[in-house]
Amino acid sequence: MMNEEEVAKLFERGIVCSQICLSELSEEVGLDEAMAKRMAALFGGGAWCGEMCGAVSGCLMALGMRYGHHELDDAAQRELGMKKLMEFKQRFENEYGSIVCREILGYDLSKPEEMRIIQEKGFFVNKCPRLVCRAVEMAREVL
Repeated sequence: MMNEEEVAKLFERGIVCSQICLSELSEEVGLDEAMAKRMAALFGGGAWCGEMCGAVSGCLMALGMRYGHHELDDAAQRELGMKKLMEFKQRFENEYGSIVCREILGYDLSKPEEMRIIQEKGFFVNKCPRLVCRAVEMAREVL
């Protein structure tokens, strides 16, 4: 299990929240770690437009690997996957109030002036690493 300091160092080296979450959960869901990082690479910061939190996206990808349906007309598996999605989403929203990046941070990182504020306030060192670690913990509980 990674800690906040390790997450902050990954951020510094260009690895984003979605990548960290999916790669941390990759072994548990039968996914190669490098593949996990590639799959999740474009979902950080709510796909860099402040939408769904990248940590949430990465964790939902892991849940999808375990519980997602892929067969036609597989209502039971689809229902199980939706149940796991809702369980994770509820846990996350209970702790952070939202699954939307810009609502969690209070700033929209897709706007350069707001990204500067996020950086000045050190969110990638003092806020997001804790959130990433908690999201992974929640996903593990749901898995």
